Amino acid sequence: MKLLILALLTATSFAGTIVPNIKWNKIEKNNTGAAAAWGERSNVTLSTDRSSASDSWQFGAQVLASYAGAAIEAGAKVFPDGFDNQVFDINVGYMVMPNLSVGLEYNYHNFDADGLNPDMSRPSLSLGYKVNDAIVVGAGFGRHHVNGSAVSSNQIHLGVGYITKDSTDELVLHYDLEDEDTATTSLSPSKWEIEFEHVCHGMLAKGLQMAAVAKVGKVDTTGADTTWSVQPELEYMAASHFFPGVFGGYSDQGGTTDGTWNAGASLRNVHDNFQWLAKAGWSEGDNYKFDLDLSYMF
Repeated sequence: MKLLILALLTATSFAGTIVPNIKWNKIEKNNTGAAAAWGERSNVTLSTDRSSASDSWQFGAQVLASYAGAAIEAGAKVFPDGFDNQVFDINVGYMVMPNLSVGLEYNYHNFDADGLNPDMSRPSLSLGYKVNDAIVVGAGFGRHHVNGSAVSSNQIHLGVGYITKDSTDELVLHYDLEDEDTATTSLSPSKWEIEFEHVCHGMLAKGLQMAAVAKVGKVDTTGADTTWSVQPELEYMAASHFFPGVFGGYSDQGGTTDGTWNAGASLRNVHDNFQWLAKAGWSEGDNYKFDLDLSYMF
């Protein structure tokens, strides 16, 4: 069970790596500070969710703030049901010049103190450069360290993004360099992943939002297979403050493991500056997850 929790916490979403996240709900944190610096949004969000895979509640809090080219995004998550796990992360971004953004990021996983799961940390640096009004290129470097291990993973990303008034696209290459523990000769293998994300809202008389993420990657070890996934989602403005949605997709982790389908539905309501967002999702193997977010937008 603890290994499953570890896998859940280390699953990474790369949204908002090059260009800012522009989804209607405005509460999803960017992956880098450099991307956050291009956007403007400020809110406080409280969240809770429960997964049948981990059979535990998770609680979280997040603050996003952006003003005059400076951005900060900070969040914390905890598992109180006997696991004593905490996740902390922060992004800081700043517009050094009108066409250049820089970002600093730090992520820390504090696992339960029984010695079975080590703590993990990842500091990183990101840069973004606006070629023109629509095109942004970006890059970054991070170092993922596991407490008690001499092996650390050096990670880089390179990407390009395209911004319009109602849409964003970004194509990002992520690469983890191989690292060797000179004392034990154990390896942290190299791996790569390419992700494309598209977000567009205001379609069909301004009532529909579409978002989709497609990934393909590979761990560079003997016999490793290519991994890939596609995750589309739709949200519809059924009324001025009422947004039902659906999401789902397919993931294939390679090897002998069969690919898995997932699906879900969401419901969002906005009143003045307050918002609640409820989601219920399912994946093969009869795994369920329920999420509720409450936010106030400044």
